[in-house]
Amino acid sequence: MPATAAGTGDHHRAPASAPGTAETERLLHRRHGWAWTTVLSLIGLVGYAIIGAHFFPGATGALAGVSAAIVAGSLALAAAGLVVVLVDTVRLHRLDATARTAARGRVSHYPVVAHAYRYPPKHRISALFGKLLLAGWILLTISFLPNQVNAVAFLAGAGGTGTFFPVSHAQECGRGGCTTVTNGNLVTGAATVSASWPGQVPLDLPFTVRTPAWDGWGSVQLVGNDENAVVSIIVGLLFDAVAVVAVFAFAVMVRHWLARRRQPAASVAA
Repeated sequence: MPATAAGTGDHHRAPASAPGTAETERLLHRRHGWAWTTVLSLIGLVGYAIIGAHFFPGATGALAGVSAAIVAGSLALAAAGLVVVLVDTVRLHRLDATARTAARGRVSHYPVVAHAYRYPPKHRISALFGKLLLAGWILLTISFLPNQVNAVAFLAGAGGTGTFFPVSHAQECGRGGCTTVTNGNLVTGAATVSASWPGQVPLDLPFTVRTPAWDGWGSVQLVGNDENAVVSIIVGLLFDAVAVVAVFAFAVMVRHWLARRRQPAASVAA
């Protein structure tokens, strides 16, 4: 049964009866992939902007670098996807109508969203974007992890005391309007780290705060009260849940990739 072993999902496809059907099919696949890349990029950008405005105002150090990379990558992918979709749409309209009809029949059984865990993927661009999105969310979860740990420690009453030196104010904006936070430096013994206080306090007037259990990735967001701690824990759990799904998806991708790699060896042995 060699024909059956050739692959799953391709044996029921109709033959390319009209000239240009193969090219039309390729353009349809690519347009589908880039269309979803554009949509998901914009959704991710808006979601991250809302999260960043609430929890990462005035971010510095490694967290600021991760934030800038996520924003720049989302904008670049959205712009590139929109251009490709427009260009492919124009090219499709220039092709023969018979070829377009035949090609749509050949791709209609494929889902619009590519299965990113399959190797090789049907829609390479959207599959690549899916991997980048999963990786970006994992990095975002890791960057927020110190806030979550410090919130749990605050509610548990863990940690000692340190001195916070206010340096500047920054705006934190959300649906309910804008509030002011204070950026500065946290001094604990001989150690000094960049820190942010969730509120407006007079500048150049240091005061005593609860020291965080984890200094974070170059900058730490101090917990002002129990309400701040509870919100940080809830948001952190949301990040953790999606990150677990992302890690599981990557594990499935690797398993499919390894299975695909073993197929040639098994065929040679047979």
